[in-house]
Amino acid sequence: MNWGGPVVIRLAEYAAQQKVPYLFPHSALVESTGRRYLFTSFPTYAGEARLMFRYLPEQRGLRRIGIVHDENVYGQNFRKWLEELAGRNGYTMVGNASVTTRDPKDLTAELRSLRDKGADAVVMALYPAQAKVLMQAKQSLGYLGRMVSVGPLTDEEYLVLPGGAAEGTLGFCYYPDPNYDPSLGIQLYRATMRRLAGDKPMNRYSLYGYVFGRLILEGLHRAGPNPTRENFIDAMETIRDWDPQGIMPKVSFSPANHHAQFAGFLCELKSGRFEALSSWVTPE
Repeated sequence: MNWGGPVVIRLAEYAAQQKVPYLFPHSALVESTGRRYLFTSFPTYAGEARLMFRYLPEQRGLRRIGIVHDENVYGQNFRKWLEELAGRNGYTMVGNASVTTRDPKDLTAELRSLRDKGADAVVMALYPAQAKVLMQAKQSLGYLGRMVSVGPLTDEEYLVLPGGAAEGTLGFCYYPDPNYDPSLGIQLYRATMRRLAGDKPMNRYSLYGYVFGRLILEGLHRAGPNPTRENFIDAMETIRDWDPQGIMPKVSFSPANHHAQFAGFLCELKSGRFEALSSWVTPE
């Protein structure tokens, strides 16, 4: 049950109480250090925020930044980091707007308020359905500022609209392009999707499920024919330099390290696809 959002916090607590392995939640809201039954997936959100909120003013000249965020802990954290890092990184946080429902009908007023405050960039700490509505607002308003995607939202399927409103969106990608990247791991993912899912769209969400499913299978293989909770965890902790074949950097675990992915890369939406602006980067 690899849900994202605040639910992972409660699930991680429950799994620890019940001594049940909780494997690779689709979120960086939980920390696995010192937690035997939890294995985590993404680069940390705090590290991503420090990287992105320095990159925007220093490398892209964006110095008046607003944010539209979900009202929960995920969105509130990004709002907090944007505010805290402003003075250090040389930008002004011009305002924020919260979204109180996962399925908003219109976010024009929220984006207009930031545009009218002079925002040259707007961070989207949102879930896919929310971000899609915000992009529609950008299109209807003709807003010319940059949109900035954070977390696992950085995926073409959930941002691109007819008319090109999402073009130029900046973000921190966790995985290469699932549709076109030539690496062996992505090619195997595409072949598996075509075989099992037919014409369903390929995206970084299903790519995440594919690569971490493979990693779990590696642990089960190492645990032997009669796995238990405890020997499965012991087996996972023996994994060293496991190769995802280009989907993400190599993975190593130990009793002191249950975190799979430390790095991502800066990216920009061009012609409807996120293109890499850097090699793999581990946020500080």
